[in-house]
Amino acid sequence: MLNLKQWQKISFLSYFLLAIILFIYALGFATNFAYAQTVGYEEFFNHAQKVNRVIYTFGLMAVALGGLNLMFESQKRKNYYISNLILGLLSSLLFIVSAIMIVIGITPLMKEFIEAFGPEDSPARLAFVFNGGSYNLNTFIIGYVLSSVMVIISVPVAIVTIKKYQISANKRKAGK
Repeated sequence: MLNLKQWQKISFLSYFLLAIILFIYALGFATNFAYAQTVGYEEFFNHAQKVNRVIYTFGLMAVALGGLNLMFESQKRKNYYISNLILGLLSSLLFIVSAIMIVIGITPLMKEFIEAFGPEDSPARLAFVFNGGSYNLNTFIIGYVLSSVMVIISVPVAIVTIKKYQISANKRKAGK
């Protein structure tokens, strides 16, 4: 069984790694959808761009918070201070909110994508693929999986943060 110190290291390093993956996902999210413009689906592409901006913003914030956690040594610090508590809880909250926003964004976009390009012999799908687009739902599936993992990772980050802060606060009280 893992002790608190091991959970601390694993949870914060996992958070940072997942934040980087989220950011990379945001960079490539709407790439395939750009071909929709060439076949007259400008509105779909604009919707995809809006969702992409949200994911990009959350990815950038997650990387920044992950970097701050590493700078403040949240992954290995013995004594937790209020800065570690705030950063850890903000990081956890950001991942939960990001996951919710990603699901809220990609669910209607996936439906719109299937309706526009779903039928195998539709002229829209043939034109989309002919112009370089790829009809697959991988971008959406990755978004759902990423969102799920973000929620899962946010739990140990929050628990470790609270536990470490409580232990440190108790030590400070006992020392006075």
